[in-house]
Amino acid sequence: AKKRADDEMKLFGDSSSEKKEDTAETSNEEKEDNTIVEANTSTKDVADNSITKAAKSGIAIDDNDCEDEEESLVVEDATLNWTDADQVIFREVKRINVNDPGAAAIVKEDRINGTPVVLVGHVGWANFAQRWLTEKKSETKEAPSDSHISTAELPNEKAKPSDGNNQNLDLSTEKYELDIPKMIKDIGDEDVPVIKRNYDEVKPIHGTIPAAKFLSECWPSSESEAELQDSKKKGAKFYLHQWQFPLSDTAGGKLCHQNNPLPNGIIGEDLLKYWLDLPQCKLDSPLQYIFMGRTDTNSRLHKDPGGLEISIAPITGQKECVLVHRDDSRCLYHLTASLDEVDLQRFPLLSQARVYKTVIKPGEILLMPNGTYHQCRNVTPCLSYSRFHLDTVNLLPFVMSLVNG
Repeated sequence: AKKRADDEMKLFGDSSSEKKEDTAETSNEEKEDNTIVEANTSTKDVADNSITKAAKSGIAIDDNDCEDEEESLVVEDATLNWTDADQVIFREVKRINVNDPGAAAIVKEDRINGTPVVLVGHVGWANFAQRWLTEKKSETKEAPSDSHISTAELPNEKAKPSDGNNQNLDLSTEKYELDIPKMIKDIGDEDVPVIKRNYDEVKPIHGTIPAAKFLSECWPSSESEAELQDSKKKGAKFYLHQWQFPLSDTAGGKLCHQNNPLPNGIIGEDLLKYWLDLPQCKLDSPLQYIFMGRTDTNSRLHKDPGGLEISIAPITGQKECVLVHRDDSRCLYHLTASLDEVDLQRFPLLSQARVYKTVIKPGEILLMPNGTYHQCRNVTPCLSYSRFHLDTVNLLPFVMSLVNG
């Protein structure tokens, strides 16, 4: 009998101690119940006393008043009181210095995965713009010894086009501003496509006008004028949209072959330079573009077909870009869902999309993998340079787009 009792003790423990614990737990539970009862009784007493006082005063008491009084004692927890917009997460876009040792591998992996990146630390990406720039007046008194063009000369009317080797334009400190008279003299006779500032993606092009007319009537002559006109909602009604300058005999001859390629194999050789055999852009990409618009000029969310990657680089001004990963198209409901006015009742999957937001400035290059959804808005008056890119990383999507039409 003693051995059996010992075995039971090993297997099941001391039943007497369990009973003590049960008794203690029961006692604690009873105390908690009593506390709750007392609290409820106290609350009820307060309500009853209020009713009694009101009755003595001859005031009619409504049952709803009692319920309201009890409900007023409940404190609302606003911790999870999210709006629809709060549930869409805007991720930061990774910035990568092209001169870092591992930059090429990181950029390639992100391109394959469809993740947008911003490239920094490169000079000469928009060398052709030297002919249109001048040093900002506020900074001309004390020009630093390390000029932001690798030669000591600042851009001027007699400056020769950059050969991409010894005269690379560095825009990273936003030291320069547009010299509109120079620009008019250089490309004023070119016909450029313009659209309304908040344009329709279905039929965006409004028409073409001479560049000189756009520059003289639709662009501020100074930053102070830009602020004044934007505050009064006056000024430009048009946006210089996607001017494909390599197709112009004259502009192509001046502006092509000026781009300084990214170093260290950041991206592969641009196969688009073999796409067209035009004299003015032979062995240079024909898919290079200029965009130019005032503050708040914007585009709607869209993607460019064709399997090509896109780069956007401001020359002057800043541009806000909102991007959605190419694999999250189902979350956009055929682009009927809006990221500006989020409505999760109608478009619940929008909160699951990988959305990115960044503001790019001169000296930075936004690189969007093929198929990336994007919308842009000028934070300030902005002149930007964009080009498509094709190499072995996105060759398959490009071929598939040709096959599928």
